[in-house]
Amino acid sequence: IYHHHIFYLNFDLVTNLHIRGHEETHALDAFDSIDLLEEQFRLKGFKIKLNKIRNEEVVAHIGGIYALLRNNHPISRLNDTYDTPDYHRAKRIVEKSLI
Repeated sequence: IYHHHIFYLNFDLVTNLHIRGHEETHALDAFDSIDLLEEQFRLKGFKIKLNKIRNEEVVAHIGGIYALLRNNHPISRLNDTYDTPDYHRAKRIVEKSLI
């Protein structure tokens, strides 16, 4: 492993969920286990091929979005917190991947 990712509870519940999911996705990626996240999305009715996305931050944001969906929080709750191109791209990918 070449990176350390640290997660601190510094924000509101929804933001913390997203950050934790984001950082855990980096860990999945580091262990070549991103297919586990794809499978969880599939079980929720989404078809996403994470290994085809070259930007690791976009993939990590998708993992953060999964954490929200898994805990029954709408993606829209983060709109004010995350205003980055990578987050917006991740959000579009998830929204378009609903089967």
